[in-house]
Amino acid sequence: MRWVFADDDQVSFFKEIKEKSGLSNEVLGSFIGVSGRSFGDWVNRKTLPSKEGVLRLGQKFKIMVPKILEEREEFWSGRIHGRKAALKRLKIYGPPGTPEGRRKGGLVSWQRRRENPDVYRKLGCIVGNKFIKPKKSEDLAEFVGIVLGDGCLTKDQCQISLNMIDDKEYVKYVARLVSKLFGYDPTVAEYPGQTVTRIIITGVYFIKIMKSFGLIVGNKTKNQVGVPEWIKSDKNFFRACIRGLFDTDGGTFTHKHKVKRYDYCHFGLTYTSACKPLLSSFKKCLEVDDIKTYGKKDCLFVYRVGDINSFFNIYQTKNLKHVYRFKDHLSRSTRLN
Repeated sequence: MRWVFADDDQVSFFKEIKEKSGLSNEVLGSFIGVSGRSFGDWVNRKTLPSKEGVLRLGQKFKIMVPKILEEREEFWSGRIHGRKAALKRLKIYGPPGTPEGRRKGGLVSWQRRRENPDVYRKLGCIVGNKFIKPKKSEDLAEFVGIVLGDGCLTKDQCQISLNMIDDKEYVKYVARLVSKLFGYDPTVAEYPGQTVTRIIITGVYFIKIMKSFGLIVGNKTKNQVGVPEWIKSDKNFFRACIRGLFDTDGGTFTHKHKVKRYDYCHFGLTYTSACKPLLSSFKKCLEVDDIKTYGKKDCLFVYRVGDINSFFNIYQTKNLKHVYRFKDHLSRSTRLN
């Protein structure tokens, strides 16, 4: 049980015990089975003393117990303040054990995890991945081109699919680019049965970032996506984006033709997309740089050696398989017989 005294009576009683005994709070507390800190709280009337403690101290040091105003049960404050806390919890989270209450509690928990992810991550909780929102730059424009080329956006994930063999080095480049831009190391997963390597970036916030830069979730062909305006309005951004498009959806080819009685082999570049706005943007950007293109349905072609040289010099492709193929072609005779 706990005894309630007048403020001055409680303070005077315990101070008189301390003066008469000459002992510290720790020693007096140990005599009645409480800590020195708890005994100090009794002295300063921060908490109510126990009935047993008051009686033992009064008897030992022959000090009269002051007038008792009230006797309360142990843990009396829990009954009073616990009700207040329960009502407050009910207001925040809703009724316990109901779908509405669980939903409200889940939303509150989700918001707190989003606001303080590091705290919850240290506790071992599952929280969303961290991403840096980059500034508009050539690197970002190139990444947008990569996503527009071989990328796929869902509501919580981005996957970039590349050839497991031909694009082996380029996969490393794209992974480094993601890390540089967003401060996040993507998952790189190989699928030998499909000869595909996928660069996977998971996170609702990442998709939100991509949408803020003009990309959309869903089927690119159905939505007929195009290059965002902020990229097209800057020449260097535009070129960087075209580089990303070509490095993913572009390719090289050789074509043969006969002049008189001789067969010749020539080299060309191609860009293929079922999105008309992307084809149009690709063609427009190259034409601004005086690179002639030829169109056929969903494809654009660059034939002339001078134009191919200009393309590689201006756009600085990062998927070097294209450059290697061009150099290999130049090392051979174009006449076949």
